[in-house]
Amino acid sequence: MCLNHICIPKELRCNGLNDCLDNSDEQDCGPCGEDGVRCPEGKCLSAAERCDGTFHCSDGSDEPRTCGRICSIGNGGCSHVCVDEPWGVLCACPTGYEISTNAAVCRDLDECAQPFAPCAQYCTNTVGSHRCRCRRGFKLSGNTACLATGNATRLLTLQRSSLGLLNLKSQQFEVIQNLGSEPVALTFDLLRGRYYWADGQGRLFQTDGRSRTMIYSGQPGIRGLACDWLNGHLYWTNQKTQAIYMGAADGSSYTTLLSKNISPSELVLLPVESLMIWINAGPGDRVTLERSSMDGSDQSPLAVLTAQSVHGLTADVAARRLYWISDFKKVRTKTHNVHWI
Repeated sequence: MCLNHICIPKELRCNGLNDCLDNSDEQDCGPCGEDGVRCPEGKCLSAAERCDGTFHCSDGSDEPRTCGRICSIGNGGCSHVCVDEPWGVLCACPTGYEISTNAAVCRDLDECAQPFAPCAQYCTNTVGSHRCRCRRGFKLSGNTACLATGNATRLLTLQRSSLGLLNLKSQQFEVIQNLGSEPVALTFDLLRGRYYWADGQGRLFQTDGRSRTMIYSGQPGIRGLACDWLNGHLYWTNQKTQAIYMGAADGSSYTTLLSKNISPSELVLLPVESLMIWINAGPGDRVTLERSSMDGSDQSPLAVLTAQSVHGLTADVAARRLYWISDFKKVRTKTHNVHWI
């Protein structure tokens, strides 16, 4: 817990970044003077307190097994690299290994189990290293990245009042439809070749690139819009009505999925897994990532995003990661190893 009562993952402490927003996660992170040792809880010990036979740190790191040893005798008990110190020996490990809890033996580092795994998609741990692989439809670029095969990736976006596709390789913008006014949300159905958008008046439109049709008219406040490409249905959130809706793509009918104790904004769907995930504003300044089945059942929180001023939620389905934008932190942010199921 930070001093301002925001909670962050433990691995972000002392990483050189102001993750707490009040810099309290970077306090007591420097060296503890000559030959001193810092405990995981932040307390500094003097050189005399190290290897004095008494455990001062909560994890016992001030009393390693190598206290009083020298490297010239049995490599100081180290399995790999041994360095003489005034208090004993310091054992170190080569790349791809980490020191065990006894501070003497190096064990394989499972890079794939790290908070942010090095591979874009599949990661296989090997002794002292790891190997990256890509899902079908992607190819490995370099050692870690996965690029989609086939046609160049295109981004559905706006240029002034024109809805279109931006070719990320050539940077060419292909106009799909002139809208006349700027929409508040966009989505597409790649399977059926249709594009959808919502405007500030609470209306939903669709186009196939030739004709435009209004398929729904309701209350203003639409914020998130997503397409169930598996079944062709549309999902949207409305911040004013504080609800999540599902409707037929032709506008023939719609229903309210969730409307109790929620305040949803951005929304993404995972149709193959029948899941939807959204950003939800709770009491006070509490903001969370929420998930539920696509019928609105089994709602549960995924992560707390308080104090990030978050928007722009999207999913990398292949890598099973969620991404969003933080206005407050001025960075793109992502979750890792998200348990969607």
